[in-house]
Amino acid sequence: MKKYIYIIIVVFLFGLVSFKAGANNVIAYDDDDDGVDDDFEYVNKRNVSIEYDDEEQVYEIEAILRTGINRDEIEFYLANNSNGFSIETEYDRESGSGEFELSFKVSFVSIVEYNDTNRDGVYNDTDEFVQEVRLNNFQPTNYTTITLPTGNIIHYLIINTTDGIFTAHIYISDEFTIFNNTMINNTMLTPNQIKVDIEISNFTYNSTNSLLALNITLESEIEYEMEDETEDENRGYSENEEWLTTTKDGSTGFFSWAKTANVDGKIENVTMGNKTVDGNIQRIYVNYPNGTHIYHDPKLGIAGIFKPLGSKTDSGDSDNDLETSIFLTSFYIISVVLIIGASISATTIYYYNRKKYLNNEIGKKSKILRARDKSSGIILRESRNKENLLQIIEEENSSEKTSQLNKINLTAISESFFEDINRFHWDENEQEEFIKEMLALSPKERKTILDEMKETLD
Repeated sequence: MKKYIYIIIVVFLFGLVSFKAGANNVIAYDDDDDGVDDDFEYVNKRNVSIEYDDEEQVYEIEAILRTGINRDEIEFYLANNSNGFSIETEYDRESGSGEFELSFKVSFVSIVEYNDTNRDGVYNDTDEFVQEVRLNNFQPTNYTTITLPTGNIIHYLIINTTDGIFTAHIYISDEFTIFNNTMINNTMLTPNQIKVDIEISNFTYNSTNSLLALNITLESEIEYEMEDETEDENRGYSENEEWLTTTKDGSTGFFSWAKTANVDGKIENVTMGNKTVDGNIQRIYVNYPNGTHIYHDPKLGIAGIFKPLGSKTDSGDSDNDLETSIFLTSFYIISVVLIIGASISATTIYYYNRKKYLNNEIGKKSKILRARDKSSGIILRESRNKENLLQIIEEENSSEKTSQLNKINLTAISESFFEDINRFHWDENEQEEFIKEMLALSPKERKTILDEMKETLD
């Protein structure tokens, strides 16, 4: 019996721990089929707003964390002028130790045509310069929103030069969203970044076998570092990427790009070469094969700011937060009650089956009158059509007294019988009931039952 109790306890504790672990990660649901847990999406959603500043002539994109105690903020400033098209990113967050800010800027300056003299696929000083087309005249920016079948809203801005050679497609979403556009399918948009699809169309080449290099400058207080695996790759949101990161006070800004581009309908490799101008400015060249239509998809944003489920910062003061907390607490309590109920039921079933088994063995045998002497004794059983008779035979003159009894069924119980019963750790009433039942059986039947029950103790 002890073994069954231990099993029940282990099952109960395992269920409790398993549910608690599941509550910390929260049960995984993915109703929008984007490969991201819906609850994880919820605590990382952002309120996105876009405005145009006439005075500064920039588009301001603000993305504030929707829930939580410390709601960090990402701001993107999009500008195009004689110096090119630029995106300045600012990140503000608060913690117990104060307020922290990070700022960096990415500018698309020009397109360089060159002959790859050393055939390394990267524009550098040893290559033959052919021409440079400055990105300094732009059409008015077009801003619209796209509503997907899932209900997700994507903010979409188009920045293109007056000659139509360079176009930047800007996408930002308030939550994790899989988006399929005309050139790049199954793209995961995350709420901590903006996607910048670069399109170069109908470039007028001055050399037949030349290559193109997109001239990009990156500015930051802290020098950028090159890394192979991006955060999106690590989380399984993308693959085959590279990025440059800049980190200050624990906050990391990034500019990433795919290692391939769509060139005239074919997937071609993209290479990157960099040149540091000074401590705060780094120039890079993203190199493309010769083609009429080139489509590439860089991204930029803030890395390492996703809120894990179960963290203290994902419990804000919104009504939705309260509803989620109440739901999880109620679900936890109900689950614990069900586990306890299952444990009690299992224990009840065990005792019921044990008693049923003994009753089947005993059948309708007659009632027993018994007495016990711990040193030695013989218990006499009363048969149905006989007078009530109880005789306890002590060791002294036992043979003489036994010969005087007529037609009395006798059963003998040894001291080891009581030792076996004591091994089950029953209370006095349980022991008395069990002994009465066992006295209705023959010594052989008793031994068989006790042997089977003792096996459950091992």
